[in-house]
Amino acid sequence: MYAKINCKHNAAMGAGSSTNIFTLDSSLVLYGDFQFTLVCGTKILIGTVYANRTVNVHVPNPNTLSANDWIQGYFMAIVG
Repeated sequence: MYAKINCKHNAAMGAGSSTNIFTLDSSLVLYGDFQFTLVCGTKILIGTVYANRTVNVHVPNPNTLSANDWIQGYFMAIVG
């Protein structure tokens, strides 16, 4: 499975904050959480895919995001 993320977050996010951005299809079975990196301009963000299929973005310190900043990245997972 390959998932590409290219979205804007409609609200500002402070350093250390997190938000769920989407949930993967319920037919997928994941056996654990995994992390990947995302970018927002020159800032590196942390993405997490949880076993419950929720995809979350975390803004590590000292970064912040303004409203409508583009968040981009991708992750690959082997499912079967």
